[in-house]
Amino acid sequence: MRMTNLVKLMALALLILILFPAQMSIASNGWSKTYEGDGYDTLIPQSVVQTRDGGNAIAVFADTKRIAEGSTWMLEEQLELWLIKTDSSGNIQWKQTFGDANPLALGGPYTVVQTSDGGYAIGGTAMGYEGWLIKTDSSGRLLWNKTYTYGEGSELGTLHLYSLVQTKDSGYAFAGAVTPYGGSTDFFLMKVDSAGNLKWTKTYDGGTRQEPSGNLVNTDDEAYSLIQTKDGGYALAGQSRVYGTSDFWLVKTDSSGNLEWSSKYWEPYLAGGSHFLEVTHRLVQTSDGGYALAGSEEKSVEDNDFYLIKVDSLGSVQWRKTYGAKYTDVPSSIIQLSDGGFALGGTMTEVGIGGPISKDLAIVRTDSSGNLIWTKTYNAKYNDTLDTKSEEFGYSMCLTSDGAYVIAGTTQNAWDGSHVDIFLVKTETLETTPVQTQSLSLGDVTGQLNVQLPGQDSWTPAAKGISLTEGTKIKTAEAEGASFTLAETTAIQMKPNTLIEIQASTANSQKLQLTQGEFTATVRNLTEGAALQVEMSQAVATVKGTVFTVSETGSESKLTVHEGVVTFTSKTNGVSVDITGGQSVTATAAGLSDIVQVEFPFMAIIVIAVVLAALAAGITLWAFKKKKKETIRSQTHETKLQQFKL
Repeated sequence: MRMTNLVKLMALALLILILFPAQMSIASNGWSKTYEGDGYDTLIPQSVVQTRDGGNAIAVFADTKRIAEGSTWMLEEQLELWLIKTDSSGNIQWKQTFGDANPLALGGPYTVVQTSDGGYAIGGTAMGYEGWLIKTDSSGRLLWNKTYTYGEGSELGTLHLYSLVQTKDSGYAFAGAVTPYGGSTDFFLMKVDSAGNLKWTKTYDGGTRQEPSGNLVNTDDEAYSLIQTKDGGYALAGQSRVYGTSDFWLVKTDSSGNLEWSSKYWEPYLAGGSHFLEVTHRLVQTSDGGYALAGSEEKSVEDNDFYLIKVDSLGSVQWRKTYGAKYTDVPSSIIQLSDGGFALGGTMTEVGIGGPISKDLAIVRTDSSGNLIWTKTYNAKYNDTLDTKSEEFGYSMCLTSDGAYVIAGTTQNAWDGSHVDIFLVKTETLETTPVQTQSLSLGDVTGQLNVQLPGQDSWTPAAKGISLTEGTKIKTAEAEGASFTLAETTAIQMKPNTLIEIQASTANSQKLQLTQGEFTATVRNLTEGAALQVEMSQAVATVKGTVFTVSETGSESKLTVHEGVVTFTSKTNGVSVDITGGQSVTATAAGLSDIVQVEFPFMAIIVIAVVLAALAAGITLWAFKKKKKETIRSQTHETKLQQFKL
């Protein structure tokens, strides 16, 4: 019995480690690494993410230069895309290279994401006029790649893709800019499926602006940042410019890319209606449903500041803030923290009495109203002889599971600027450890089960691995039931003609809405404080580990508990009751019914008995085989001993 309990405890501990690694992390002390190329290489880390194992993946645009074959001085240039994987201490584990010897094969910038299957997707611009999407396995080995163009033949346009996200349906979406043949540049949004096949494209025209002379001219519009919003739609942010003046531009669409609203933001710069030169670099949807845009604001020819705008869910400005002293201060990343504040990562200039000293990697931390809390800067090298610091430029930043930041940028390896290498900084722990919020995926599926992803109108067959994000609907056929699992905690058996909607599905919170039909669920191994909630038309069931059945007609919600305890709360009057094994209760518009004793589920007994019998048989067989081996070994030893005596 003691051994059985020990095995159970070890299995539970292993399960917790697998499902909730963020909660087991320890504080970070911080480190920095420089990754050098060969010769006169220029390495630009355009995107960095933390990987599931606590390391990092970096998409690097590499302008490599090698001595030409047969020459002692001539350099050959080659543009490559690198994917570098590091461990949690910044040590390189592997590097994969994409591209060929054609110097025009690559463009950039490139965005890397770790995909739901553990591999990677990298997207950006190739050939200077077409989009490029690469899909790899978990070791960075190429699985497939796709290119995308706009227009055909002699009317081929120019396409630049700047931002990539993996969507809730496991496909991908790009934001960028397209210049049709003979036309002006517009915002561009493209959606592809999980295999990279094009689904649809959309363009958004920023309109016209009046010149001082009175003429109307078309704006050139480029989207630099893309997110998929909580409602399944998209938000794109970038700039809308003409003749040296530029505005922030935010576009909100539905899940099919149809425009819902857009808003432009600018500041007066000079008399005559000119604007500051403003570029939106990054966008995030905030916890209140609004948006925050991080960009740069030009106050003068030699003075750019970090610029942060907070807007509500319809794009109306709530507040604006700037950060920085003088000279070049440019943000490249924005993160909203658990306290509602923001972290902006990028480049800031260190200023001395005589002017600029160096450009450094920088992090700006604010509260939820944009008020500055602290600023931290990081420089790679100091030259004692020249009394100078190296020049850094920040490109990407992410928040890690231990509450630190990883910021990726460039540094000059030689004081003459001939070498540009990667400078990667991981800070000490600066934030409260983030809660694990990664969406769960659909587990093993049996029977005829269909899903409808958020924002989609059609149903598709359910398959293991589909991300169960908020708004995903799951249903069975009218004449056939089905079953599926959620991670290692919940198994659900659905009867025919049953419809469930996922309201929340994370490591610490699973919330389902039963719209119609009936299902039975087995919930096991939830962590302390975690619970499964099932919302119905008349009541809500809160489950912390049990076997139960719920059924829904639209006017009547029923709960039957087979094992354990489930809390059932009426939506009419808020009254709650705890229902234990062998009990049932019904909720209507009038409230909760009396608790009814039900027959013990004999099928459950049979199933459990079969499982226990199989387990016991397995253990008995294992013990028998072990004893038999020991007997044979003993007999063999005795035989050899007798032979030795003879």
